[in-house]
Amino acid sequence: MCDNCELLDIPTNGLSFTWSSRRTEFYGCPQFVLASKLRALKLILRDWNKTQVDKSRVRWLIDGERNTSFLHNMVKICRLNKTISSLSVGDSVLDDHEAIADHFVQHFEALFTRNPDIIDTGLVERVIPSLVTSEENSSLLKIPSSLEVHEVVKHMDGFSAPGPDGFGGCFFSHCWDIVGTDVIKVVQSFFSNGFILPHFNSSLLIFVPKSHESEEVTDFRPIALANFVFKIITRLWQID
Repeated sequence: MCDNCELLDIPTNGLSFTWSSRRTEFYGCPQFVLASKLRALKLILRDWNKTQVDKSRVRWLIDGERNTSFLHNMVKICRLNKTISSLSVGDSVLDDHEAIADHFVQHFEALFTRNPDIIDTGLVERVIPSLVTSEENSSLLKIPSSLEVHEVVKHMDGFSAPGPDGFGGCFFSHCWDIVGTDVIKVVQSFFSNGFILPHFNSSLLIFVPKSHESEEVTDFRPIALANFVFKIITRLWQID
């Protein structure tokens, strides 16, 4: 067709993915669209990070031994990357990483799983009165404006640890002009239909030892790291 019309076919140059690129446009509910964009961006950042790691290795070879401050900083980072190497379970000791992980999962599944032998008799509803008025309930369920969502993001801790999606508050704050519209759509869609995708409210559990001699699963304090977008929703409820 190009030859017949004497047209020149110029190949398209540029990145395969940009946040608003129509070449990689995603369709679906706002939560699915945002999750898909973050996932695509994460792949690109992962490739970019590999190049930075290669550069850091070169710097380590050049500056590692002659730069004392650089060496000490690297030692501090290595010390932070600690794992649970062993765990006491009764009279036995687990030293396999998969066995340790399975034991943690079984422990918290049993802790947070409802006991089927317990029957709900409605006693709680009969004894504890309703403390939320209809006006307060309407305030909690109202759809927040774009300005309200942005104000919440600006006042949240951007340096807190990210959740399973890997994007913390700093990313959303610094890139708000680009990603803000999608984030607002996600938040407003939740308040509109009350639905949220399962992975949006998923959390990473980080186990912090209560002491230097933590040996059993109960000696570790679990800390949940939630996705930043989900924390925006919970913060809006707190403000209301």
